[in-house]
Amino acid sequence: MVAYKFVLMALGLFAMTASTSAGVVSARTHLTHELSKRGCNADCEGDSCINKCKASGVQKDFIDVCRDGTCYCGFAAYDEALAVWMLKQTAAFNQAKLIRTRDPARLAECSVVVDVGGVYDPTKHKYDHHQRGFAETFDAQHHTKLSSAGLVYKHFGREVIRRLVGADTKHLDTIYNKTYNGFIESLDAHDNGISAYPSNLTPLFKQTPTHLPARVAQKNPAWNETFSDTEIDASCGELAQYIHTLVSSWLPARTLVVEALARRHQVHPSGRVIALDRNCPWKEHLMELENEHNTSILYVLYPESSSSGNWRIQCVPTRPEGFENRKGLPEAWRGFQDQELCRISTIDDCIFVHAGGFIGGNKTRHGVYEMARLALDA
Repeated sequence: MVAYKFVLMALGLFAMTASTSAGVVSARTHLTHELSKRGCNADCEGDSCINKCKASGVQKDFIDVCRDGTCYCGFAAYDEALAVWMLKQTAAFNQAKLIRTRDPARLAECSVVVDVGGVYDPTKHKYDHHQRGFAETFDAQHHTKLSSAGLVYKHFGREVIRRLVGADTKHLDTIYNKTYNGFIESLDAHDNGISAYPSNLTPLFKQTPTHLPARVAQKNPAWNETFSDTEIDASCGELAQYIHTLVSSWLPARTLVVEALARRHQVHPSGRVIALDRNCPWKEHLMELENEHNTSILYVLYPESSSSGNWRIQCVPTRPEGFENRKGLPEAWRGFQDQELCRISTIDDCIFVHAGGFIGGNKTRHGVYEMARLALDA
């Protein structure tokens, strides 16, 4: 039968291994939950685990666990936890036994090793990233070095996606790439000590403690608590939710933007204004799709989500997460509303233009079109 062996090391390094061995208990009935740290998992030999941990010289709070003649102590980190969770979604490794070890002899028996062992060789299912000279990235367009999560996703991500959302995923590669860019890459960077901004810049605010690495860390036990893989799985299940959201919400929005781009010259002869049939998240899609159409959109028109029948005109920002616009609405309109705005703009049915000049409203589709037309010429 198939057995898994996972390894958790000092810096949160997890190895997952699988081997065929008669008499090995399945994952569901025998998850060992041992934690080990660098230089800290030794044979008990009648001594207590806590003494072995202290003797290892590792200066941390200890989890005193003894199983099958081996003592363990340590903590869990997010990259190996997510790597293990993804492997559990695959056909080859979904019925495995969980074992954590750094013993080279035991690792040699394994069919897949994650985040330990000092070897990256996908042909042998060895996925460590800590060895000197390791520089693997997701593809030639990415520059972030992979963690164990990134390595497993690179080789098993498509299968995980099919497992979660169905075998006939029409946009499999789109979801695969989007999930790496939007979810996995930041974890790779965090685990490898890569900052999101240059070191000579001071962040304007601290990162929220609710990001995934922090949530996994919060699942680690206190010194007098026991470790639970179920709790770690709950955090890693956020990847499943992320992928489901891509399929149920993100992809349909992309379809609306594709259709709007195809009609852009019907909206305005310049081709620089699009009109969406429904309000949806459009910024990221638009900026990716513009390259395919060799265009640069300035304004997006869309109906409000409410049943009021009102429409909005929104400026396209220079980047999806930014507030600087390619071309703002006219300065003379900004901060005015209703009849005063109608008088200043000479457009009927105006509702408002934000003081920042990035968005405005009108009671009709024709009204926001007129706002776009005049703004283009301003």
